[in-house]
Amino acid sequence: MTDENWDDFNKAIENINTWCMEDRVYEYQGFIDYIKELKEIIIASLTSERTILSATAVDLLITLAKCLSTKFDPINEMILPTIRHLFGRSNKVHVSRTVSGYKQIIHYAHLPRTIPKFCSVLSASHQRQDPARIYLAECLEILIRVNASEKVIRYQKEIESAIKVIAVDATPDVRRQARACFEIYRQLFPEQTEAFVIGLSKDIKKYLAINDQSKPVTSLVTKATPSSQQQSTRQSMQLMPPPSLPTIKKYQPVANYKDRVLKLFEENKGKDLSNIITFRNGKPYFRRPLLLKKKNNIQLKGRIRK
Repeated sequence: MTDENWDDFNKAIENINTWCMEDRVYEYQGFIDYIKELKEIIIASLTSERTILSATAVDLLITLAKCLSTKFDPINEMILPTIRHLFGRSNKVHVSRTVSGYKQIIHYAHLPRTIPKFCSVLSASHQRQDPARIYLAECLEILIRVNASEKVIRYQKEIESAIKVIAVDATPDVRRQARACFEIYRQLFPEQTEAFVIGLSKDIKKYLAINDQSKPVTSLVTKATPSSQQQSTRQSMQLMPPPSLPTIKKYQPVANYKDRVLKLFEENKGKDLSNIITFRNGKPYFRRPLLLKKKNNIQLKGRIRK
């Protein structure tokens, strides 16, 4: 394919697309074998730097998947390595078109045999810096969602291994896709999910938004029937009267404290009352009342103000 003839290849691919949509040529025997013979042309068009030619090739694959449905699997095996390579290209336009087109192919053809292949790439430690991981994780989510549970369960171990790895990926978008894959997996296989969650680390549970406390208590703790001794103890505790609080008696300030101080001063004239009453200029100095009754005697505490 050269710059002079690429347009001819583009028209040829467009014609195949039209024949499939209008003339239903995919129903003829040997049609898939004929497409396989065009492998080099299709792959060269997919990887071409010319956006028109690569877009035409993607459209052809979408049409073939729509027409052939699950019979598209042999063609998928033919193009999958190239698709995987295109996911990691630097040209964002080509990547976006390829990813979008392959997602449509998955919707039409389901492609359950692709699940372990994507899981293998996502689980590989040496592939953790691959920019295509996010697109592989997005496609894996669709593969798990569109396929029947009896087909997905065949690759349970591969899916669990991939979820464990991408759940702690350095890229937030990949971790988000891991959570989406896990949610679909949990809906499809609730019994297998319980055993899968037990072996996960705290970090994986955190990124997968798994809350251990959300499990019902009955599944975690066995309820014990209270014994007769415990029941009798509870009944006796219910019949016991509440404990009585000690009565606290407050001392009341003595009424007419000023007159009583003066009376005390008159009765004890000539005696030294400096330890009881504070004098100022020969007269008792009254401050805050703190007269308290104690054994029928008046005891003066502190100073008393007028």
